[in-house]
Amino acid sequence: KNSKMAIFASFIFLIFFLGLVISGLNYKNRILGEKSAYMVVIERDKTDNGYKLTLKGKIGASCLNTKDFYDIGDILYIKGTFIDIDSNHIPLLFDYQKYCKYQGIYTKIIDPVISKQGNKFVISKIQYTFFNYYENNFSSISASYLKALVLGDKSTLDEETLNNINSLGISHLFVVSGLHVS
Repeated sequence: KNSKMAIFASFIFLIFFLGLVISGLNYKNRILGEKSAYMVVIERDKTDNGYKLTLKGKIGASCLNTKDFYDIGDILYIKGTFIDIDSNHIPLLFDYQKYCKYQGIYTKIIDPVISKQGNKFVISKIQYTFFNYYENNFSSISASYLKALVLGDKSTLDEETLNNINSLGISHLFVVSGLHVS
């Protein structure tokens, strides 16, 4: 009876070990291949090396890093290699793949060749325009309050101000609602 149990335990261990080996072989991103698409810039973030663009098109939403400046609403013709966004391989750390899926982004583009084809109106351009206007025309404190009240962006408010807002009971003024541009 003990030998049958030892054989069964060895068999389970072998299956578990093979599963680890096979999953380790699939560690690389799935390459979806060379594609070309017309995509619209819906978000732009400044990075140390240039810009991170979030793009939307008929093939879905993607992200790419570029040194070139593109404005929100720019229509880009992109040819490049589309790959899945890598999943988190270390438990309990930030999972970039889940974050991107929550944002509706499923692929990233590497080695892109980009040509600007035009510009169109996108709703996120309104928020971006207000954000830049406040940054460039008001003091940093005033800009922080305006961004929080009009856009619902509390990220630039300091911790003390946030605590004061909560203790005064006026946090409902800073919640994104129909009165905010978002």
